[in-house]
Amino acid sequence: MSRIVAIIQRAFNNARQNLTYAGENEPIGKASLIIVLFLDFLILMALFQGLDDHTSQLTTPDEYIPSSCREMVLREDWNSTNERAKITSMIRGERNAQDYGDAERPTDHYPACIPLLKELRSLGRDKEVLALVDARYRLDGERDDLQGKLDDVKVSYDTTQAGGQNPAEVAKVRQEYEATLNRFNHLTVQLQAMDAAVDKNEKIAAFRSHIGALGKSDQEAIREASRSRHFWFPVKVLLMQLAFLLPLLIGFYFWFNRSLKKGRGIQTLISSHLLVVTAIPVALKLFWMIYDILPKRLLKQLWELLLSWNLVALWHYGVIVVVVSVAGYLVYFFQKKLFSHEKLIERRIAKGCCLNCGKRLPHGDAACSSCGFVQQESCSSCGGTTYKFAKHCRCCGVERRAG
Repeated sequence: MSRIVAIIQRAFNNARQNLTYAGENEPIGKASLIIVLFLDFLILMALFQGLDDHTSQLTTPDEYIPSSCREMVLREDWNSTNERAKITSMIRGERNAQDYGDAERPTDHYPACIPLLKELRSLGRDKEVLALVDARYRLDGERDDLQGKLDDVKVSYDTTQAGGQNPAEVAKVRQEYEATLNRFNHLTVQLQAMDAAVDKNEKIAAFRSHIGALGKSDQEAIREASRSRHFWFPVKVLLMQLAFLLPLLIGFYFWFNRSLKKGRGIQTLISSHLLVVTAIPVALKLFWMIYDILPKRLLKQLWELLLSWNLVALWHYGVIVVVVSVAGYLVYFFQKKLFSHEKLIERRIAKGCCLNCGKRLPHGDAACSSCGFVQQESCSSCGGTTYKFAKHCRCCGVERRAG
């Protein structure tokens, strides 16, 4: 384990050297660092934009099986009462999609969807059909609004009648109620006539017949196709993204390797940054693909299992344990690796501060005037004077224990 840690630390130190030095013993200046970081940002934005444009060529599961096709095949909440309204609503929705310029649609559809979608688009362009469904939509909406008003007037009428109000007031409310009821009944008759006209339309009737001919085997087939598409789509996206990123990653790697061998400091610096920037989306996409395929589905199944057993509390206990564990590891990492006592001593020696309290010391002072701490001691190897707690003697360079 310690060998692996040593290898990782060595690789990290080499990477930091390549990313922050323009040559041997030539650290990069602040102005150059700003330019390089700005370049990193621009390249990273270009990479993510390129990934989006590249993967947009894929047909998504919802494009392969559009919601309209899924609804027509599955008919999960359809019944004899609302079937006509569902179909006319879909025709209106198709017309609206065409009006908004939604013409550039993917041609890769589930086979059973192709004839249905083609027929639906044809109905969405048919003026006679659109006139019928628009008229029905207006009547239905007006009738629904009147239904709400009728309910309110009826409540008002019942209240005035039960409360012993002025007979004139009761008659007025009753008159309003009867007028509203008559208007409602009239609209109902009109809507029934419109429904009959819709049913008689040959194109709409043929469309309804095609939908009704789809049975349980078609429903199971489209469900299976949808599950398969949703499962494999993240993999396809990842392969498309890797096809975009890997050539760049390989090219930058060869540039970096060649620059490093030739001792070209500036090129090594730039190519190492480009290599890291290109590796970032690769790592992110791999992580999200793995997460989407495995943990996301497993966690969903676990959640459903806990719900079925009424043990949702266990989920929250687990979340608390994970959060505390992650927070503890982060505290350990920052405290022991980034802000350890050894790192603190290195910074205080470099800045000329007291090794004990951190106050800045005048040049040449052997002890701190604030806390009285003596800064130096004799090296056990060479006998020279060196800093207390320092990892190496400043005279002979021998590694020593801090003390």
